[in-house]
Amino acid sequence: MEKSLISILFHHQSIKDLAPNLQVVAHDPKDGIIEAVTSTDGFPYLGVQWHPEFLFENRPKDKTLFDYVVNEL
Repeated sequence: MEKSLISILFHHQSIKDLAPNLQVVAHDPKDGIIEAVTSTDGFPYLGVQWHPEFLFENRPKDKTLFDYVVNEL
C-alpha cells in the first residue's frame, strides 16, 4: 500500500549516497530528493528531512510522526 503526504521542504542539503543498510521510504516526487530512510538490518532507525518545530502544532500527521520519533524509537 502506497501512502502519500504533502511535504514542505526547507532544506539545502540532502542525502547523496545512501548507506548499504538503509532504504528509502519517502522521496520528493518533484525532484527525487530523499525525504526519509529506514534501516534494513533490524535496527530501529528512521531518518527524515523534516522540521517539526515549524509544522507539528498545526498538522496532525506531523504530530504523530514527532510523537513516534520521540516516544517509540
